[in-house]
Amino acid sequence: MSPAAKRKTPLRRGPGRALLRWHRRIGVALSAIFIAICVTGILLNHTVDLDLDNKRVEADWIYKWYGIEPEGELVHYKVDEDSISHFSGNLYFNTDLIAPSGVLKGVASLAPFHLALTGSSLAMISREGELIESLSGSSLPAGTAISIHSSETGRAILETSEGFFRADADLLSWEKLETPLAPSFINASEAAPDLEAALVASFRGEGISWNRVILDIHSGNFFGPIGKWIVDFSALCLIFLTLTGVWYTTKYLKKARERALSK
Repeated sequence: MSPAAKRKTPLRRGPGRALLRWHRRIGVALSAIFIAICVTGILLNHTVDLDLDNKRVEADWIYKWYGIEPEGELVHYKVDEDSISHFSGNLYFNTDLIAPSGVLKGVASLAPFHLALTGSSLAMISREGELIESLSGSSLPAGTAISIHSSETGRAILETSEGFFRADADLLSWEKLETPLAPSFINASEAAPDLEAALVASFRGEGISWNRVILDIHSGNFFGPIGKWIVDFSALCLIFLTLTGVWYTTKYLKKARERALSK
């Protein structure tokens, strides 16, 4: 048979050619995952050098991805030169956490302290931001608390579903007002951007380190339960590519050696 005829003869089909096709397809299809695993692996190998444990993530979308996201809206009141806010289930004095609380319904400023009505409780806060006492239940007038105000004489006035009540100087007893007074209101206001950013940082605590994010991407946990299975499958495919690559290389070298000896 002439050399030209040999060139026209189609190559034999067999398991070897099928493996070669799958070797190529898998390599192309999973190339992005292989690169991600390799890059994150290199970064993790240099965690100490890159100080990844101490570098914190700033991107909001990553915190949302991890479910670390404040609940509800920021409610803010400006009291003299200070701020009392409710953010994601917590009561704050300026940027300092006071205590977990219900929704902030209003605040009042008295001479010795501030008052914050949260849910069905009334928090007494010193002018330095310390929680003095939290009044609730029988310590407050009957009815559902609606708002807190102060009178012209510096007494606390609590509005409930049963009417208006005025407290004594120590908030030990409450007197129902038959004739509503004109209390002093402190209206809610928009928090300054730097205060809101500080409250978000306080809510996040130590935050998320880049080491954790990179490790989760490397293991697949970053993408949820299915992510680790994808990484596991990719690892098995990488083993397959390695074995088929070694097999084809060995086969090619063997044929090349045979051709060299036949000349």
